[in-house]
Formats: sequence, C-alpha cells, structure tokens
Amino acid sequence: MRMLFALLVLLATPRLVLADDTLAPVAHGQQPPQAIPPDRSALVFAYIGTGTTLALATTTVVIALERRAIAQTQSLLTTGPCDATCAVKRDAEAAERKERINRYKTMTLVFGAATVVTGGATAYLWTRATESTFTRSPALSLELDPRGGAQLALAGSF
Repeated sequence: MRMLFALLVLLATPRLVLADDTLAPVAHGQQPPQAIPPDRSALVFAYIGTGTTLALATTTVVIALERRAIAQTQSLLTTGPCDATCAVKRDAEAAERKERINRYKTMTLVFGAATVVTGGATAYLWTRATESTFTRSPALSLELDPRGGAQLALAGSF
C-alpha cells in the first residue's frame, strides 16, 4: 500500500493546478509549452478563399456599375413629340428598364452579402494558415490528506 502511495506522489509532482485552473511549474519535471506550427495545408484553402472573395467583389462592383448605367440611360423615345404608338413603346421600355434596375439591385445585394461572408471565412482561413499555437501536456495533481486519503486529478485539453 505504501508503495502505491509513493508511486502516486511521484506521478503528481511534475506540476500543480492552481485554483484558477492555470498550470504552475514545479521545480523539477516541468516541460515548457510546445509550439505547434501553422497548418500549411490551410494555405491552399486561404488562397482559394481569397480568389473567390475577389471574384465576388469584382462581380458586385460590375453589377452595381451596370445598374447605375441602366438608370442613367435616357431613351431616344422620351425626347420630342410622341403619338399613341410611340407612347406605348416608351412606357414599355421604361417599365422594362425599371424591372432590370430592380433585378440588378437584388443581384448587387446578394453578391455583396456573399462577398462579406466569403471575406470573413477567408480571414479565418488565413489566421489558421499563419498562426502558431502552443500546447502543454495534461496536468496531474494529487491532494494528500494528513489524516489519510488522497485525491488524484488529471486536467488538460485532449
């Protein structure tokens, strides 16, 4: 029984867990945090995301400029006197232009929202591809009661 108790004490000495769940080093057996390099395979996805974001942004700008050009276009039928058939053609053209403007407005909003969402995902992918992280091995703690008894705890991220 005493041998098992001594073994538990030896296992618990590498580090202690403080009350606020941080790791406190003990004079011996402490290992420094190990650096985990960035995930280089994520670079491919970051470049794909960047290209997709740029394509969506370009499409959004082109659609917005086209919508603006349609809105500023003046029909030749709106100038000068117009008879009944001319008025019908002019009204049909104006209605068609208004419909195209509304369609381009919707497309601008959809592509703009897609650009923002894709940009956010691309930012996440770039942080994943360029940031290093650090890890520590799990902490083992042992609480001993002088009257007898012990509590062994293992803490960490797995």
